[in-house]
Amino acid sequence: MGDVLLDFRTLLRLLAELYHDDEFDSRTVSADLQAILLPRRKDPGLLKRLGPKIISNDLGRLYRMGFLRRRKVSRDCKNKKGKTYPCGYKYLYRINQQGWDYLNHLAKEKNKSAYPIPAEVVDEVKAARLGLERLYALQAWQADMPALSRAFLDDVHGEIDGKFSGRGYRHFPLKRILFEGRITCWMILSELQREIITLQKELKEKELIIRELKKKLDGTKNKERSQTG
Repeated sequence: MGDVLLDFRTLLRLLAELYHDDEFDSRTVSADLQAILLPRRKDPGLLKRLGPKIISNDLGRLYRMGFLRRRKVSRDCKNKKGKTYPCGYKYLYRINQQGWDYLNHLAKEKNKSAYPIPAEVVDEVKAARLGLERLYALQAWQADMPALSRAFLDDVHGEIDGKFSGRGYRHFPLKRILFEGRITCWMILSELQREIITLQKELKEKELIIRELKKKLDGTKNKERSQTG
């Protein structure tokens, strides 16, 4: 099943549709393919087939076939406090000229993927990844972890830089401006949400103080009544 689903031609087409001239690694490809293909095919073996380790082997095979170029970079991880630290390395891949020439050859022969991906689905996947990062950021704020939240938002900006770094997007600067404006509005909304949460905490604390003072006042009044009676 797995070999038929992701033969090297199909995978190369998927990489072209998802990333165009942008770089990608095995974890990114694995997550995106799972988001796209798992809802369409109920197969218990598909999740394992699309795992990062197997996808890494697939990308290595395409590289050895001459369709991809790659560069070795350090891999950064984050601890519970949101600080980054080096934790090994990874490969970043990109379709090279030979890969694009082969894709053009396949297109001329009208060989189509068994699972064509509409452009709107690709956009939904990329938007979902950004949305997930923003959700984590808001949850971190609600848990009173601003440093971790800021780290998540930095990841969002990294996604933006990667999304608009390809040659195709350089001709559409307005699209990037609008996209960044949307993210900025969300960040402002998150700041306001955090302020609301802070004010709610302060209100609860003041209500508790008022209740304690009221108890003391009632106790004082009762004591005065007993003394005068």
